[in-house]
Order: sequence, then structure tokens, then C-alpha cells
Amino acid sequence: MTKKVGMLLVNLGTPLTPSARDVRRYLRSFLSDRRVVEIPRFLWWLILNCVILLVRPRKVARLYHEIWSMQGSPLRFNTLNLLEEVKKKAEKDNLCHTETLVDALGVEFIFAAAMSYGEPGIERALTDFSVAKIDLLMVFPLFPQFSATTQGPVFDQMAAFYQCQRRIPSVLFVNDFADHPAFIGLLADHIQAIRATLPPCDLLLFSFHGLPERYVQLGDPYLDRCHQTTQLLVDALGLESHQWKLAFQSRFGRTPWLKPYLSEMLVDLPQAGIQRIQVVCPGFSSDCLETLEEINVQSRALFLSKGGVSFDYIPCLNDAHSFADWLWMRTKKTAFTFLSE
Repeated sequence: MTKKVGMLLVNLGTPLTPSARDVRRYLRSFLSDRRVVEIPRFLWWLILNCVILLVRPRKVARLYHEIWSMQGSPLRFNTLNLLEEVKKKAEKDNLCHTETLVDALGVEFIFAAAMSYGEPGIERALTDFSVAKIDLLMVFPLFPQFSATTQGPVFDQMAAFYQCQRRIPSVLFVNDFADHPAFIGLLADHIQAIRATLPPCDLLLFSFHGLPERYVQLGDPYLDRCHQTTQLLVDALGLESHQWKLAFQSRFGRTPWLKPYLSEMLVDLPQAGIQRIQVVCPGFSSDCLETLEEINVQSRALFLSKGGVSFDYIPCLNDAHSFADWLWMRTKKTAFTFLSE
């Protein structure tokens, strides 16, 4: 009997258009998640609805306008393009067998991509899988380092969907891949290939999305996972201690966040004689508002205004063939191992 495997790629999310209305809708969904903001609900409701959603949408919409393309939101089309690349890998694998994977191994793969917030939604993808009557669901959040603020909402939405279902498949939830040897290898190769096209620099800066220190104190493993990914990349790239630094971006509010802060580091580096830097964001699989605008526009401008000479941003993996190949091979291997037991 043929077994059906549903492979779901999940990214954070994006507004449908760079309009203030759609940005407001997206921010409301994102910032209302208890996993993302751990503030007493009534207090946060007042802050969110009476301050943030009145002020931020227009400002953020202008930033989205700067990075929006003919294809739409970069995060959305990068994620969907990656899905198409994974499908191509699977189809090519099929053609390499004298029999299809269904005939030879008794497994049929169905692929989908979704966003934690916005469209396409997780519920829609799971509904399609339910209609297809999959036997195994493999959920692949595209966040390399685990945090309850990113992987947590994916798991919550998946669990909520199946609370109302009478037929529940076996589930494999990939919680992260911060130290997976093959992933580190392909990411290091990607970084090295981009760096080979750039002028020499004084420092390679690894910048990760920030997180309130309190979350880590309460047990979130994100900080450790960021350090593990960075050290493995440093080793793979053969960097000396003076050739790299780690920082955290996107601080919000007045409470302490993970340090060192990127904004402060960009001010201090030129004063220390480091005038040429390259920046990579290993916490993101897909380029998005945060990498393309906050890093490559705002952070660049800040560094150059403080005496920096050159600032080069190294893009995310996005829909790189090596990344799609790794996702497909890992999905196939894991599914076959699980179904054969």
C-alpha cells in the first residue's frame, strides 16, 4: 500500500501588500501571539491597539515599499521558490529510478509551504494534507536556531488544527538545524562563495535576530543555538578570533535584549580601526524586511556614517540549489527511515 508523506516548509510571514492596511493586519496577527510577546494580556492589548497599531503600520509599510519587487514580498517569493526547487529535486530523483518512488518504495510525497502569520497559512496547508489523507506529516520550520517565539507558534497552530480532526497522521517536527553538519557545510560554502566575489574585509559579522534576555533566562535555548551555529561556521570558514564577531539586531522596547547589540557595535567598530565589514545573518533562511532593509539599508548607513568605509551584506540561502537538495534529501531519508520501522 502506498504511503503518503506531506512535507511542509514554514516561514514567519509577511503582509500581502506593502500597504498600511495589510501591514496592520499582519502586525496584529504576529504581535498578538503569546509566544512572541510575553506581557500580561490586558496591558499588551492596550499597548498594541492604542499605540503600536496606530503608529507602526505606516512606517513599516514605507520600509516594505523599499524592498517590494515585481514578485511581491521577498520572504514570500523566496519561500515559495525554495518549495519549487525542492519539488524539482524530488521529480529529478523520481526520473533517476527505473521505477518511480511510489512504485519502487511505496511512498508518495506531497509538498506545501506556509507562513506562521499571513498567507499561505498553516491551516490551509494542513487542510490540503488532510484531504490527501497523508500518513506522515513532516514539518520543517525554516528557522535554523530554535526559539519558542518562532518554532513554538508553528507547533501550536499544528496542534490546534489536529484537535479538531478525527484522522491524525504520524508527525515529525524538525525543531531546528542549528548544528546539522550538512547544513553548516552548505551554508559555509555559500558564505565563502559570496565572499570570494567581494573586496577583502577587516571583519565578518554574524548578526542574529534579538530576543529579550528574560526569555533565555526562562529556558529558551536560542542564545546557545546561535553561538553553536556561529562557532561551527567560524571553524568551517577557518576564521581567526580577530576576524569575526557575533551581534544581535532588532531590539524593541526598553527591556534588556541579547547582547552585544548590533547598532552599538556598528558605531564602535570604526573607532577601533575596523572600517571594512561583511555581514551575514545565519538565523534566516530567506531574505526579508529585516535582512534587506534593517541590515542592508539602515545598518549600512549607520556604519558608514560613523566612519566605516565598506559594508557588504551576504544574502541568505533563499532558494539555493544546495539548500533545496539538503531539504529534500533529509526529508526523503527521514521519511523512509520512519516508515520502514
